[in-house]
Amino acid sequence: MYKFFNKLFPNRPILPNAPFSTVRLITRTVMKKNAFTLIELLVVIAIIAILAAILFPVFSQAKLAAKRIADLSNMKQLGTGIMIYQADYDDNYPQNATWDATANTYLTWSNRSVTGPYLKNRQILSSTATSQSNVNIPAGILPNNETSAPSRSYFTNHLSLTEATPNGQQMFGPSWPSGQPVSGPFGYTDNTGTVRNPAASQSGIEAISELFILMNGAEDVQRAYEMALPNTEVYYDNEFEFYDGLDALSWAQGNFFGAENRAAEKVFQQFALGNNYVRADTSARFYRRSAVRNGEYLNPRYFAVQPGF
Repeated sequence: MYKFFNKLFPNRPILPNAPFSTVRLITRTVMKKNAFTLIELLVVIAIIAILAAILFPVFSQAKLAAKRIADLSNMKQLGTGIMIYQADYDDNYPQNATWDATANTYLTWSNRSVTGPYLKNRQILSSTATSQSNVNIPAGILPNNETSAPSRSYFTNHLSLTEATPNGQQMFGPSWPSGQPVSGPFGYTDNTGTVRNPAASQSGIEAISELFILMNGAEDVQRAYEMALPNTEVYYDNEFEFYDGLDALSWAQGNFFGAENRAAEKVFQQFALGNNYVRADTSARFYRRSAVRNGEYLNPRYFAVQPGF
């Protein structure tokens, strides 16, 4: 027994004449020294919890950054597809929405009959930041009798001449020239066949490397307007995004016409404090929400075809 114990614990040898009770006492003491106490366990758990609290937000930010990069790739492809479209249409941008009497609804710029042949991949219309699901659509609207389409996460800058002009100074501030037209590059034709906003030519854009043509956040626009259906390549009784400019100013300010609205606040903050945008030269870039403003107003070089200064 003594020899066995001394082999296990050579640093604590026991004399052969030691009583057995002494052996048990020493064994119990040694075993206690090799085990965690309750306090030690609690300290270890606390350290792990602190490390987790530090690292989890870092992992979350890394995941969000990866989504932002993937989304930026989507948008760059969309911008390139639109530029190819322009090559076939005298350098003009497509109509943001055109009434289709057969389908009895508006067809958007992303419809298969508009930029579809130039985009090819329908899935790039869905951002990594939002829904990836398809949306049911009544039969007869889409070609080949398809009854679903990808949710569309992106929307165009189609500030309408007829709607935005009276609001120029409200959108861009008192320095905006009185009577100066306000319009985005994409056109709009209403259900009477009237062209409410003519599509701009790329060669007629003053700040081509700054003007936004596409933004992320279409689904949040729908939520802000309390529309039941998400965006697709067709509209059904939906509000047009980015129409009169005052709504865009509200989103940039983080509200909806002065009222708190979580969805509207998120429109220009799809990724933490900012959003991805495609510019008229097809380059794509991330901007913080504060960067698209000029003081209390929108920066006209980002939103107006002819900012004038």
